[in-house]
Amino acid sequence: MIQFRSALLLLVALGACSQTNAGQQPAWMAERSEEDPRGYPNLREVPRTTIANTDTAHWSEAERELAAAANALRSNPRGQYTPPEDPAVFVEQARTDLEAARQSHEPN
Repeated sequence: MIQFRSALLLLVALGACSQTNAGQQPAWMAERSEEDPRGYPNLREVPRTTIANTDTAHWSEAERELAAAANALRSNPRGQYTPPEDPAVFVEQARTDLEAARQSHEPN
């Protein structure tokens, strides 16, 4: 019974879709068509290339800004390369700190 209802609902929905009037335009579309005598563009005529952002002055300015930011980063002391420390020294310091923390929690 449920399958029959589902099939009937599907057929009614398909029938409703097929009954639309394809020959009549909505009012907004007719108004737009009257405003622009060229009509809607054909998607096959849309160019596939772009000519955007070809202004050399814009890209020269962007290059100068990028170079200034790179120089500011290089001159920052935190941006300087420091060679890695000896891992054994780090491990020994960590063990010392852990032992000091452990002893600070023990009763005297």
